[in-house]
Amino acid sequence: MDPMLASMPSTYAASVTRDLQAKVKRLNPLEDKRKSLIGISDHPGAVAPFLADRDVQKIARMPALGSAKVALDLLIAVAQGSVPDWENEGSFKEDRVPFDEAVDNLYVALATRRRRREEEGEAFEVERALEDLGSFVDNIEEFGISGCFEKSIELLESWTVRE
Repeated sequence: MDPMLASMPSTYAASVTRDLQAKVKRLNPLEDKRKSLIGISDHPGAVAPFLADRDVQKIARMPALGSAKVALDLLIAVAQGSVPDWENEGSFKEDRVPFDEAVDNLYVALATRRRRREEEGEAFEVERALEDLGSFVDNIEEFGISGCFEKSIELLESWTVRE
């Protein structure tokens, strides 16, 4: 495979990740003293364009080996960007539901694609993926938010039972 083609998913993901990190940093009220504290529900709206612009799907569709893994990693980064790192004012956690469902559905689709790519030599460490999702869910539950990645975790757990 052409080395340039092979590096495309990682290069594109790195660019998207920089944009994502800049967007999340701007959400921090300490970055802009004029802002009041924002709510937990504001974060998903700020990072949702990274789903709407289909950056994750673009990477997953790239023909390079490893593109599905890079896409899943970027999806987790987008999900992490939807969670504040500081105290927030009261907010409506239920406003997150559409975002969390979209992320969960996309994760299921990408994980299924990645699982199919195992036949092409792209290993998928299901246990590791479960650990990563479990860590994210534990983190977000600290904010009183539950229900994230339910379908994804159920799918991954079903694969570990069969193996």
